Amino acid sequence: MPNIAVVLSEWSPTCPGVLGGIIDFAQSTADWNVQHFQCNDHDVENAIAAWQADGILYCADKSPRSTFASPVAKSVPLVTIGTAHAPFPAVIADPTSLANLALEHLDHHLLERVAFVTRAGPSSRNDGSLESDFDPVAKAADAILLQTLSSQLGDRLEHLAVDVAQHELISVGPPMNPTLQGWLAGAKSCGVIASCDRLAAYVVRLTKQLQKSIPADISVIALRDSYICGLPMISVSAVVEPCCELGFQSARLLHRLLAGYPAPFQPLQIAADKVINRLTTVAPTLSQAISRALRFIEENATRGISVSDVMAFQQTSRVTFERNFREAIGCPPGEQIRKVRMAHAERLLTTTDFSVAEVGKLCGFDTIAKFSTFFKNASGVSPLKYRQQRRSNTNGEQVIPKLEESNG
Repeated sequence: MPNIAVVLSEWSPTCPGVLGGIIDFAQSTADWNVQHFQCNDHDVENAIAAWQADGILYCADKSPRSTFASPVAKSVPLVTIGTAHAPFPAVIADPTSLANLALEHLDHHLLERVAFVTRAGPSSRNDGSLESDFDPVAKAADAILLQTLSSQLGDRLEHLAVDVAQHELISVGPPMNPTLQGWLAGAKSCGVIASCDRLAAYVVRLTKQLQKSIPADISVIALRDSYICGLPMISVSAVVEPCCELGFQSARLLHRLLAGYPAPFQPLQIAADKVINRLTTVAPTLSQAISRALRFIEENATRGISVSDVMAFQQTSRVTFERNFREAIGCPPGEQIRKVRMAHAERLLTTTDFSVAEVGKLCGFDTIAKFSTFFKNASGVSPLKYRQQRRSNTNGEQVIPKLEESNG
């Protein structure tokens, strides 16, 4: 039975979910003996070596190189979780999904300007000194996020790399940062996307100090949720990392490495899909939520989707969503999906020469029997009978032939 060491940072917000995902994998798939170690313990390296770990799952912001001074991490497979630390294989949250969720929740189309707030790197400090607590890996991740945000916001995006030390972010004193203060002071109908929880809390404190209204003047969202975001005096909205899935997939990757498979060249990215709305943003309005659902149905109904697929884009319970949808549209979402599929089927039967089986496939049905039953229940006639009736009623309407039967 392999000994698997799970190294966690004491204050990391992702740790409970990550550990749960690892345990889920170990219990369902792998016959592992799992032991948890604190990254901040001075003797963690010797403890793991004495335990004779066969593999290491590492979930901490600082590099494994700084945690393990000796070759212990090089002698056994090691997978990092949540942050990519070259040259180790990693499983991380997809930065593009984090950025897109933040933009969607801010409803950025209604905002005049949006600031992406990150910490300045060591080369950006005014006094020329190096900042020992700055992580270059975080800077690389911020660059990917900035690229995603820029592609959607264009000139409305401003990148504010604030020169602030880690201890200043968590200080109880009044925040002081000229760059950020200047931008917030003139902000109206603007949004702020903070790269981490502590930066978001810092922005909220500074905004309140400037007596700006949240979220009327400035909406704030963090790209990673934590207990800090939920503090009563902060209460900042945040994107939730898929912690349990990160843990599960990192354990799966380590299992493959132990079996002799080669390590992947690039980090495995897991998409985030949830935002916690707190006091710093306005929850998406009913019309916005229903509009997104309708657009998703229109674009995907013929792929055989269900209401569960539509629910993946909602932040309410299924009962609440279906009630709101019925009130706004006049029918439940399941019926709207059927209407879109039916309209597409009728159009294909009337204006093309595709066979009934082909029309069924184009409408998301894997068998002609399922399609025929669906169509007859909705219209009262079979697809073939419907086509015959429509063809007899059309006065010279052009029918589009199947491409393979067109001889040019």
